[in-house]
Amino acid sequence: MISDFPVMVDACVLVQAAVRDILLRLFERRLFLARWTDEIIEETVRTLRDKLGRTQEQTDYLVNCCAIIFLTPGLSSVIGS
Repeated sequence: MISDFPVMVDACVLVQAAVRDILLRLFERRLFLARWTDEIIEETVRTLRDKLGRTQEQTDYLVNCCAIIFLTPGLSSVIGS
């Protein structure tokens, strides 16, 4: 089954590795189209560092692996309006 249904994935989902892994695997199977914004990425990184003690290197790796695939350019301005 292939879907073109977009889903906004929030930081509270991306922070938890197990939940993030499941959702990204579902995305790989095209059950939905995962989307996030720069602000969501920033919040995810901030939470991982400040609350869960992840290093700069760890959070940079996560962002570099995922952000390009799921970032939706221009979406932040649409959400803010």
